[in-house]
Amino acid sequence: MNTLINPALPDHDGSVSKISEVMDTGNPLIIPALPAHDGSVSKISEVMDMVKKNPVSYSPWPEYSYAPLVDFAVAHSGNSIFLKFFVTEKNVQALNLATNGPVCNDSCVEFFISWGKDQSYYNLEFNCSGTCHFGYGPDRNHRKLIKKELIDRVRYQTVFKTISQTQQYLVNWELTVAIPLEVFSYHDLKSISGQTCRVNFYKCGDLLPEPHYLSWTNMESAQPDFHQPQFFGSACFAD
Repeated sequence: MNTLINPALPDHDGSVSKISEVMDTGNPLIIPALPAHDGSVSKISEVMDMVKKNPVSYSPWPEYSYAPLVDFAVAHSGNSIFLKFFVTEKNVQALNLATNGPVCNDSCVEFFISWGKDQSYYNLEFNCSGTCHFGYGPDRNHRKLIKKELIDRVRYQTVFKTISQTQQYLVNWELTVAIPLEVFSYHDLKSISGQTCRVNFYKCGDLLPEPHYLSWTNMESAQPDFHQPQFFGSACFAD
Protein backbone atom coordinates (compact mmCIF):
# COMPACT_ATOMS: atom_id res chain seq x y z
CA MET A 1 0.00 0.00 0.00
CA ASN A 2 1.37 3.41 -0.93
CA THR A 3 2.33 5.84 1.79
CA LEU A 4 1.48 9.41 0.80
CA ILE A 5 2.09 12.13 3.34
CA ASN A 6 1.78 15.90 2.75
CA PRO A 7 1.27 15.54 -1.01
CA ALA A 8 -0.14 19.00 -1.72
CA LEU A 9 2.28 21.80 -0.87
CA PRO A 10 2.54 25.36 -2.25
CA ASP A 11 5.35 27.19 -4.00
CA HIS A 12 8.06 28.53 -1.73
CA ASP A 13 9.33 31.70 -3.42
CA GLY A 14 11.32 33.18 -0.57
CA SER A 15 8.26 35.21 0.35
CA VAL A 16 4.98 33.34 1.23
CA SER A 17 17.06 15.07 -22.57
CA LYS A 18 17.43 18.48 -24.66
CA ILE A 19 20.26 20.85 -23.72
CA SER A 20 22.92 19.53 -21.33
CA GLU A 21 24.51 16.13 -21.89
CA VAL A 22 26.45 13.50 -19.98
CA MET A 23 28.60 10.87 -21.66
CA ASP A 24 30.22 7.75 -20.26
CA THR A 25 33.51 8.79 -21.87
CA GLY A 26 34.19 11.20 -19.01
CA ASN A 27 32.99 14.32 -20.82
CA PRO A 28 31.74 16.90 -18.33
CA LEU A 29 28.11 17.69 -17.74
CA ILE A 30 27.58 21.01 -19.51
CA ILE A 31 25.09 23.00 -17.46
CA PRO A 32 23.28 25.38 -19.80
CA ALA A 33 22.78 29.06 -19.12
CA LEU A 34 19.24 30.37 -18.96
CA PRO A 35 18.07 33.99 -18.67
CA ALA A 36 18.01 35.43 -15.17
CA HIS A 37 14.67 34.52 -13.64
CA ASP A 38 13.10 36.39 -10.74
CA GLY A 39 9.64 35.00 -11.38
CA SER A 40 7.80 32.28 -9.50
CA VAL A 41 9.25 28.81 -9.16
CA SER A 42 6.32 27.51 -11.19
CA LYS A 43 7.60 29.58 -14.15
CA ILE A 44 11.13 28.28 -13.61
CA SER A 45 9.71 24.75 -13.50
CA GLU A 46 8.13 25.26 -16.92
CA VAL A 47 11.45 26.43 -18.34
CA MET A 48 13.25 23.45 -16.80
CA ASP A 49 10.96 21.12 -18.71
CA MET A 50 12.88 22.22 -21.81
CA VAL A 51 16.26 21.23 -20.37
CA LYS A 52 17.65 17.76 -21.04
CA LYS A 53 16.85 15.16 -18.42
CA ASN A 54 19.66 13.03 -17.03
CA PRO A 55 18.99 9.67 -15.34
CA VAL A 56 19.82 8.87 -11.73
CA SER A 57 19.93 5.17 -12.44
CA TYR A 58 23.04 3.58 -10.94
CA SER A 59 22.19 1.23 -8.07
CA PRO A 60 25.63 0.55 -6.55
CA TRP A 61 24.41 -1.64 -3.68
CA PRO A 62 22.58 -4.72 -5.08
CA GLU A 63 21.08 -5.72 -1.74
CA TYR A 64 18.78 -2.71 -2.22
CA SER A 65 17.12 -3.90 -5.39
CA TYR A 66 14.17 -1.52 -5.63
CA ALA A 67 14.87 1.32 -8.07
CA PRO A 68 12.36 4.11 -8.65
CA LEU A 69 12.50 6.06 -11.89
CA VAL A 70 14.48 9.27 -11.36
CA ASP A 71 15.74 11.99 -13.69
CA PHE A 72 17.09 15.48 -13.13
CA ALA A 73 17.53 18.63 -15.19
CA VAL A 74 20.01 21.34 -14.20
CA ALA A 75 20.65 24.85 -15.52
CA HIS A 76 21.90 28.21 -14.25
CA SER A 77 21.47 31.96 -14.69
CA GLY A 78 24.97 33.05 -13.64
CA ASN A 79 23.83 33.88 -10.12
CA SER A 80 21.52 30.92 -9.40
CA ILE A 81 21.38 27.18 -10.01
CA PHE A 82 18.08 25.68 -11.16
CA LEU A 83 17.36 22.02 -10.47
CA LYS A 84 14.35 19.90 -11.29
CA PHE A 85 13.94 16.28 -10.20
CA PHE A 86 11.39 13.93 -11.74
CA VAL A 87 10.55 10.89 -9.58
CA THR A 88 8.16 7.96 -9.96
CA GLU A 89 8.03 5.52 -7.04
CA LYS A 90 5.76 3.23 -5.08
CA ASN A 91 5.84 4.95 -1.70
CA VAL A 92 6.15 8.61 -0.80
CA GLN A 93 6.92 9.95 2.65
CA ALA A 94 7.63 13.40 4.11
CA LEU A 95 7.79 13.18 7.89
CA ASN A 96 10.81 15.41 8.48
CA LEU A 97 9.67 19.02 8.07
CA ALA A 98 12.35 20.84 10.09
CA THR A 99 15.21 22.51 8.22
CA ASN A 100 18.42 20.45 8.44
CA GLY A 101 16.51 17.44 9.74
CA PRO A 102 17.11 13.85 8.52
CA VAL A 103 15.25 14.23 5.21
CA CYS A 104 17.19 11.24 3.81
CA ASN A 105 14.78 9.05 5.78
CA ASP A 106 11.93 10.33 3.59
CA SER A 107 11.44 10.31 -0.18
CA CYS A 108 14.60 12.27 -0.85
CA VAL A 109 16.65 13.67 -3.73
CA GLU A 110 20.12 15.09 -3.27
CA PHE A 111 22.62 17.36 -5.03
CA PHE A 112 26.30 17.43 -3.99
CA ILE A 113 28.73 19.98 -5.44
CA SER A 114 32.42 20.79 -5.01
CA TRP A 115 33.52 24.12 -6.49
CA GLY A 116 36.73 24.28 -8.53
CA LYS A 117 39.51 22.31 -6.87
CA ASP A 118 38.03 22.53 -3.38
CA GLN A 119 38.36 19.21 -1.55
CA SER A 120 35.24 19.99 0.49
CA TYR A 121 31.73 19.97 -0.92
CA TYR A 122 28.17 21.05 -0.25
CA ASN A 123 25.33 18.56 0.17
CA LEU A 124 21.80 19.77 -0.53
CA GLU A 125 19.18 17.16 0.35
CA PHE A 126 15.45 17.67 -0.19
CA ASN A 127 12.52 15.48 0.76
CA CYS A 128 9.42 15.53 -1.41
CA SER A 129 7.92 18.35 0.68
CA GLY A 130 10.88 20.59 -0.21
CA THR A 131 12.38 20.48 3.28
CA CYS A 132 16.15 20.96 2.97
CA HIS A 133 19.20 19.60 4.76
CA PHE A 134 22.29 21.60 3.70
CA GLY A 135 25.88 21.11 4.84
CA TYR A 136 29.51 21.67 3.88
CA GLY A 137 32.70 19.78 4.65
CA PRO A 138 35.34 17.32 3.42
CA ASP A 139 33.54 14.08 4.26
CA ARG A 140 30.51 12.52 5.96
CA ASN A 141 31.80 13.00 9.50
CA HIS A 142 32.94 16.62 9.29
CA ARG A 143 29.91 18.61 8.13
CA LYS A 144 29.03 22.21 8.96
CA LEU A 145 25.33 22.93 8.61
CA ILE A 146 24.33 25.98 6.59
CA LYS A 147 22.28 28.50 8.57
CA LYS A 148 18.51 28.35 8.27
CA GLU A 149 18.24 32.00 7.20
CA LEU A 150 20.37 31.15 4.16
CA ILE A 151 18.49 27.94 3.39
CA ASP A 152 15.25 29.92 3.45
CA ARG A 153 16.50 31.76 0.34
CA VAL A 154 16.28 28.53 -1.66
CA ARG A 155 12.95 28.64 -3.52
CA TYR A 156 11.12 25.43 -4.33
CA GLN A 157 7.97 23.89 -5.72
CA THR A 158 6.67 20.33 -5.40
CA VAL A 159 4.02 18.76 -7.63
CA PHE A 160 2.41 15.34 -7.08
CA LYS A 161 0.18 13.06 -9.10
CA THR A 162 -0.83 9.41 -8.78
CA ILE A 163 -0.64 7.13 -11.79
CA SER A 164 -1.98 3.61 -12.30
CA GLN A 165 0.35 0.97 -13.69
CA THR A 166 -0.19 -2.81 -13.95
CA GLN A 167 -2.58 -3.16 -11.02
CA GLN A 168 -0.65 -0.86 -8.71
CA TYR A 169 -0.61 2.85 -8.05
CA LEU A 170 2.61 4.80 -8.36
CA VAL A 171 3.32 8.34 -7.27
CA ASN A 172 4.97 10.77 -9.64
CA TRP A 173 6.45 13.82 -7.99
CA GLU A 174 8.55 16.70 -9.21
CA LEU A 175 10.72 19.05 -7.21
CA THR A 176 12.01 22.31 -8.68
CA VAL A 177 14.53 24.38 -6.72
CA ALA A 178 16.19 27.73 -7.40
CA ILE A 179 19.45 28.02 -5.47
CA PRO A 180 21.03 31.50 -5.23
CA LEU A 181 24.81 31.63 -5.03
CA GLU A 182 24.87 33.38 -1.65
CA VAL A 183 23.74 30.19 0.09
CA PHE A 184 27.15 28.65 -0.69
CA SER A 185 28.42 30.60 2.27
CA TYR A 186 31.93 29.14 2.44
CA HIS A 187 32.68 30.57 -1.02
CA ASP A 188 32.51 34.06 -2.47
CA LEU A 189 30.68 33.34 -5.70
CA LYS A 190 29.67 36.30 -7.86
CA SER A 191 28.97 34.48 -11.12
CA ILE A 192 29.38 30.83 -12.05
CA SER A 193 29.34 31.28 -15.83
CA GLY A 194 32.33 29.38 -17.20
CA GLN A 195 33.20 27.82 -13.85
CA THR A 196 33.97 24.14 -13.37
CA CYS A 197 32.88 21.94 -10.50
CA ARG A 198 32.34 18.34 -9.52
CA VAL A 199 28.85 17.08 -8.78
CA ASN A 200 26.64 14.11 -8.07
CA PHE A 201 22.90 13.59 -7.89
CA TYR A 202 21.12 10.99 -5.76
CA LYS A 203 17.79 9.47 -4.75
CA CYS A 204 17.22 7.66 -1.48
CA GLY A 205 14.55 6.70 1.02
CA ASP A 206 16.24 5.23 4.07
CA LEU A 207 13.05 4.52 6.04
CA LEU A 208 10.63 3.84 3.22
CA PRO A 209 9.03 0.37 2.95
CA GLU A 210 11.59 -0.38 0.23
CA PRO A 211 14.80 1.51 1.03
CA HIS A 212 16.87 2.44 -2.01
CA TYR A 213 20.02 4.30 -2.99
CA LEU A 214 20.49 5.57 -6.53
CA SER A 215 23.27 7.70 -7.99
CA TRP A 216 23.98 9.65 -11.19
CA THR A 217 27.54 8.25 -11.34
CA ASN A 218 28.50 4.76 -10.29
CA MET A 219 30.06 4.29 -6.86
CA GLU A 220 31.92 1.61 -4.94
CA SER A 221 31.68 0.93 -1.21
CA ALA A 222 30.59 -1.88 1.08
CA GLN A 223 27.60 0.06 2.44
CA PRO A 224 25.44 2.84 1.01
CA ASP A 225 27.29 6.13 1.35
CA PHE A 226 26.73 9.16 -0.87
CA HIS A 227 29.55 11.10 0.81
CA GLN A 228 32.23 9.90 -1.58
CA PRO A 229 33.50 12.88 -3.59
CA GLN A 230 35.99 10.65 -5.43
CA PHE A 231 33.00 9.46 -7.47
CA PHE A 232 31.66 12.92 -8.35
CA GLY A 233 31.37 13.71 -12.05
CA SER A 234 32.86 16.81 -13.65
CA ALA A 235 30.61 19.64 -14.76
CA CYS A 236 30.92 23.09 -16.31
CA PHE A 237 28.55 26.05 -16.20
CA ALA A 238 28.15 27.31 -19.76
CA ASP A 239 28.72 31.01 -20.53
